[in-house]
Amino acid sequence: MKHVKTNISDIKQFAASVYANGKKPCEQFGMTWASLSQLEKNNPKLTCRLEAQNNCGKVA
Repeated sequence: MKHVKTNISDIKQFAASVYANGKKPCEQFGMTWASLSQLEKNNPKLTCRLEAQNNCGKVA
């Protein structure tokens, strides 16, 4: 894994940019809530919480 250096100013600027023009972050990246839901459904390990890692991706 690469070690990336940044500063608080850069992080604040990026965070502001993903909410620019009244858009939601997913909209800034050209995604909809439906497409994000489908992505999560197809790849549950992308969004699993650490506490649930043992059950990540398993269907009940």
